[in-house]
Amino acid sequence: MQVALRAVSRSLLFLIAAALLSPFSLPSRSRKPKPLGPAQTVDKFCRLDFDGVRLSSTHPSTAEFARLIGGEGDWPDEPVKIVAAFRLLSVRENQDAAAVKVEYKLSGQLRGALEADRMSLERGSENIEFLLFRTEGLWKVKVFDLPPHVSSPALRDHIRDVMKDDEKQGDSHRRDLLQRLLLRLGSAGP
Repeated sequence: MQVALRAVSRSLLFLIAAALLSPFSLPSRSRKPKPLGPAQTVDKFCRLDFDGVRLSSTHPSTAEFARLIGGEGDWPDEPVKIVAAFRLLSVRENQDAAAVKVEYKLSGQLRGALEADRMSLERGSENIEFLLFRTEGLWKVKVFDLPPHVSSPALRDHIRDVMKDDEKQGDSHRRDLLQRLLLRLGSAGP
């Protein structure tokens, strides 16, 4: 009787292990993720922008960001808006077009190149409407006149990267200016 129970127990354990290890029981790794809706597309766009994706072409999320946008044209480089937070306010959607309104809480802005030292730290808010279109089942943000909207930490990281690059190249002519910008950004908040 004990021998029969052991044989059944082993068989049952073998069947459970086989089921768990079977490729049919595991989610397919090649399965594409569900396409994002208009709100999720704009939220991802805003999060990547907030993290500084448009400040440098070498940002690790540049390719991911590029998949979210469509249409012809270029994004403006400035003024760089310093953003404390953002939130989606509304979504309007029909078949192949959508509009998503976003509210940004601003801490300031930087006009011109870093060397221009034209940073203003003024709190405020702005509402921006993002227009999207659907192509091949994916929602894309239409290119429009929206400068980078980045967090203060992302802008600080970018300035530090510029300083490191300058240092590697033996160029120190703007180090003091960039350090002053970093100090001023500290007062812009997190």
